[in-house]
Amino acid sequence: IAEAARRRDAGEEVSLRLLYVFDEPDAERVLQGVGRDGFLGPVGHSQVAKALHHDHHVLAAERITEAEILAAAQGLSLHIAERSGAYAEAILADLEDWPANLAFLRRADRGFLDRLVFGSEVRRVQQGAGTRNQGPEVILVG
Repeated sequence: IAEAARRRDAGEEVSLRLLYVFDEPDAERVLQGVGRDGFLGPVGHSQVAKALHHDHHVLAAERITEAEILAAAQGLSLHIAERSGAYAEAILADLEDWPANLAFLRRADRGFLDRLVFGSEVRRVQQGAGTRNQGPEVILVG
């Protein structure tokens, strides 16, 4: 947000968009770890799925509120969007609909080792965006 304010103050046209992605395939992998017919049984599994989805939305709402406050303090408006699906693919689809020249990505639910072992989704977004009209510069935050 500070970078957007700096660019606006330098005379550039600036528009901010915060995209919240609920990564359904990732959530399903977590649920598979719990097991559908294990000690929780089908009812317990359903409750875990609902709790996981709810907690994800609560955390996202908190982060969105923080971003809205920061943007307002800089005199910037923030467009909020939500998508479901695989993280990198959802971001690339959003970039198709709402082109950007700079994208900051943050994935708070994945640590360094997870990204190292399973691959960086930021890299996937960079590669995918690079094939789309010289896509945005993609920067990982946090």
